[in-house]
Amino acid sequence: MALGLAVYYPVLSLLPLGGDNLYALAWVDQATVQGLLRLDPAIYPEWRPLAYQTLWLEHSFVQLRYVFIHHFVNLAIWVTCAWLVYRLVRELGGARPWAVAAAGLLLVDRRLAEAMTWIIERQTPLACAFGLLACLLVAQARERTLSRREWLAVSALLLAAALSKEYGLAFAAALAVAGAFGRRTDLATTGLAAALAYVGLRLTLAGGAFGLYCEDMGYMFEMRPQCVDPLSATVTGQMLYNIAANGLGIVLRGVFDNDGRLSLNVTLLVPCVLLLAAAAGAFFRRTGPLYVLALVPLFNALLGAMIYRGRNQLVGVCAMAVLTGVGLSLWEQRIAFRLRLPLRAAILGALLAFGCWRAVGTHERVRSDVAELVAEDPCDSLMRTRPFVDRFARRVKATYGMDNPDCLQTPPAY
Repeated sequence: MALGLAVYYPVLSLLPLGGDNLYALAWVDQATVQGLLRLDPAIYPEWRPLAYQTLWLEHSFVQLRYVFIHHFVNLAIWVTCAWLVYRLVRELGGARPWAVAAAGLLLVDRRLAEAMTWIIERQTPLACAFGLLACLLVAQARERTLSRREWLAVSALLLAAALSKEYGLAFAAALAVAGAFGRRTDLATTGLAAALAYVGLRLTLAGGAFGLYCEDMGYMFEMRPQCVDPLSATVTGQMLYNIAANGLGIVLRGVFDNDGRLSLNVTLLVPCVLLLAAAAGAFFRRTGPLYVLALVPLFNALLGAMIYRGRNQLVGVCAMAVLTGVGLSLWEQRIAFRLRLPLRAAILGALLAFGCWRAVGTHERVRSDVAELVAEDPCDSLMRTRPFVDRFARRVKATYGMDNPDCLQTPPAY
């Protein structure tokens, strides 16, 4: 938590002055209990009820007085993810130094910046936390069949991960496939039950939450506007590109920028290639939980067919962090005993330097994003075309004593 605060503390000064921060709080401010299950049809095909429910609960208590609490909760969730990575590495046979290194590198990953600056982007850390906890329960069971209580707990956690953000389904899919191929009926049925329950709830509560998704998307070296329909094969080339790019982006940084355009960064790519080689060492230990974690990035990539964004890769990145910690430990065990201590010190020193470099870069990205967000004016928000956002924007300006609280002569922008 101390490291997380050192890197991300600028977000605690953010106010909901525009963009998704203004929209998210405006929506939960007027949401009914029934609305919390259906969510806003205007944002379909996104349907992430659990994240909105947690935000609604917090907003019910703090309103606009202590907005920093929302950002602090987001940070606490991500710190929990890092702690779960540490626990998983230790549970799967990884040594403590490598477990700490894997968790630390995950904590300062630059792809998390948007999850800290955007209140509602807690969706991904929530999905990661629930999914990692489910994997931890499976790892603790080792090779024995899950008890009924464990089966129910893992199923509930997998469902919660999916309800936080659809990318959380990667955990359920990985468990189902690994269980099927490993002849572990308990694991296969757990993953399948969670996935089917998610589909049933989505169809029942949100009518499937189908909709056309339009966004600027990276393709090779350019950005271009695209609309993707999840129910059809429209823009198949773009969708296949998104899947391939997400898969590569999860395991290797430095190939694409945050929007999916090819942008080679050798300084970042080289250490990430070495970390990927370290993660490959995890397969020296052939255990079911490791195969589950190895499948998570694959399904995360498949679920990313709609769009490439760094923040949507964090589910797979968490799994890769566990594999890296376990792999480093197993590589170390294969080295001659007399070389282990000096080599460990050298590798840990290199990882510490890389981690510090990433932490500084992530902190600068957060500071830059916060500087842009605090300069926004709620009256200028494009979201004011929605009546509930327009009302909330005026309330925000009045609460914080900003000029022009009635947004006079500033009609909603189109």
